Amino acid sequence: TSRHLLDSDRVLMIPALGTLRGLIIDFNNSTMPNVEQFLGIEYGTYSKRFEPSKERTNFESRNGFVKKMDQYGPACIQKIWTKVELLKIGRTEKWIDDYYLKRLLPHIMNQSENCLYLNIYQPLVKRNMGHTDALLPVLFFIHGDNDMGSGNVYDGSLLASMGHMVVVTINYRLGILGFLHIPNTPLRGNYGLMDLYTGLHWVKNFIRYFNGDPNQITIFGHGTGANLASLLLTMDTVNVFHVDSEYVIIIEKRVSLAWKTGESPVENQGFL
Repeated sequence: TSRHLLDSDRVLMIPALGTLRGLIIDFNNSTMPNVEQFLGIEYGTYSKRFEPSKERTNFESRNGFVKKMDQYGPACIQKIWTKVELLKIGRTEKWIDDYYLKRLLPHIMNQSENCLYLNIYQPLVKRNMGHTDALLPVLFFIHGDNDMGSGNVYDGSLLASMGHMVVVTINYRLGILGFLHIPNTPLRGNYGLMDLYTGLHWVKNFIRYFNGDPNQITIFGHGTGANLASLLLTMDTVNVFHVDSEYVIIIEKRVSLAWKTGESPVENQGFL
């Protein structure tokens, strides 16, 4: 399906966030609604390493300022692998050439510890400014890729258009910066998991302004993301979301006890 990008001539005014402008994905297809995307929305922040993130709600608020959401936020800190290194750990040449080098790598070269950003893709429908009529179901997508990658890799435009839903992709802290736990120290671990929890809070509070229904949020994870989706069920989500309208889709595998045991401390120590 051919498509091209257009600057949106609409602005989205959201209390506590400010005024945002997105991009239009024009599919040039009468059977597929166009999609409006808002890229690089900062959903969370933290003041120092190894602490839980907090929800970010205070964007630029001066009168007349419109924040253009047309660029992905940086990926979270992670190792950039060479082809030789990936072959040594068992990755196939096809996976390396077709996925890592062509699809994933371009989206992770720009990295930062300030990486808690999400992207929103919504079918282009009349703005209802948060009223509950005609709100669309929401798909909250958690990427996998085993401590690699970013939500930026996954363009939700086509799925949003064909599925008539709002798609959210998200970054979360990876590797030791996201999951380091040292017993008998303040380093409790699971900071990446808490980032996702913060992101869900953000979506619950603000997705209605993007025509999403906060009471129809489906968590969708594959690979590592599937494990994290499973773990989110053990947290306080039942008190935050309506249990009868909260769904989880798990692709590939479920969580296991040894899942997050690190095996490469020497490789990872450079991040510290």
